[in-house]
Amino acid sequence: MKKAFIIGIGGQDGSYLAELLFSKGYEVHGVVKKNLSEMSNRIKKHLISKGIYLTLHECNLNCFDELYDVLMVALFNDSLSICPIWSN
Repeated sequence: MKKAFIIGIGGQDGSYLAELLFSKGYEVHGVVKKNLSEMSNRIKKHLISKGIYLTLHECNLNCFDELYDVLMVALFNDSLSICPIWSN
């Protein structure tokens, strides 16, 4: 299965892109800023209400190591990530 990794999934363009890619059969992963778990829950609820299932990763985008870990989890299912992951 093809995978999509969307940075900025919480914005209007990111959520529309998630919908489009999910409808085309992609496994969708999205990145949200750390400490925005309320926003993450709203994003997931909104997309799930439309039948779109995705995995959200919380990450500090200013930290290369965290972003790298999130990419490894999204692309290779590497379970050694230091970043929390919300999945459904």
